[in-house]
Amino acid sequence: MAVGGRPPRCDCRLGRADDLRAEVYLSFDGAAIEAVVGPISLSGTISGPECIRGTTLPVTTRFVDLGPGPRPAARAILTEPSYWTPESPSLYRIDARLEVAANEVSYRGLVGLRRSGVRGRSFWLDGRRWVPRGIPCPDAVAELDAILGTGAVAVIEEPSDPICTAADLSGLAIAARVGLQSPYETAVAGLEAWSRHPSVVLAILPAGREDLAAAVRNSKGTMLVGIEANGSTLRRKQAAEDRPGLDFIAVRLPPDAVPDVSWRDSDPGLPLVALRESASGPGALPVQARKDCDRLQADLAAWNCDGRQSPPTWDWAGYLIVEGPIIQGRGQPT
Repeated sequence: MAVGGRPPRCDCRLGRADDLRAEVYLSFDGAAIEAVVGPISLSGTISGPECIRGTTLPVTTRFVDLGPGPRPAARAILTEPSYWTPESPSLYRIDARLEVAANEVSYRGLVGLRRSGVRGRSFWLDGRRWVPRGIPCPDAVAELDAILGTGAVAVIEEPSDPICTAADLSGLAIAARVGLQSPYETAVAGLEAWSRHPSVVLAILPAGREDLAAAVRNSKGTMLVGIEANGSTLRRKQAAEDRPGLDFIAVRLPPDAVPDVSWRDSDPGLPLVALRESASGPGALPVQARKDCDRLQADLAAWNCDGRQSPPTWDWAGYLIVEGPIIQGRGQPT
């Protein structure tokens, strides 16, 4: 049923969370109901967890309506929650009902509660430092098992909803890449859709597309958004206030290359992820692509220490292998 001209969209987000308690917020798209005059109420439950790698005693908690506002919203508080991680891809079942002026919209679906963020120049996932090592993956659900067997993150350009859903269930973390030619509206919609999948931990924007990071700053949840920069050239300094919504920088490199020396002693104030084109060529087997990733990590460890009298003060936040040649965007923010 459409309300106000189009179907309302249900959104579930993790609020304040720790090992003992998690606040979960449920809302419906306000644009879909803004023209409706009449009483509005939101109710529902969250139950679980459900996980393919183990069983836990399920619990059911009710959402409490938060009252009038631009978007109908409700909150549930989970005690001793199970967060989504690749090792334990726990999901919760949402059953929600929105009543608007005698009309009713129902929503049922699975959500994952993911705790992820940045500390200093490192990524953290569920309270631990997380170093993603990623390899290319086509947008095909049938390819996921092969990636899972390598223990790597799947690097996918503009992943579809079916592959993200399959990764949610299996525990495969995804680094999603926005296509260089993706129109603004399409790219924003894609980023917002990926942010609803716990498997999509990282999203990478082409160089020069800071506008996309700013657009989803308040809707990306705990998904970390970064932007590509050319690692083969001198690093250009940029103030933090000029990059709203960005969580990391993906330093793009040709096959077998290491960054320009200016990146070694730089302090961009954000984690740096190495993004190197595959030396094995397009369509390389996952095992070979993983070897390329391990080689990238070893090359950067040697590059980091080259000529230094003391150990480096920082380490790379992640190592990702991609397919395709380097394509320059409209800028190289760093």
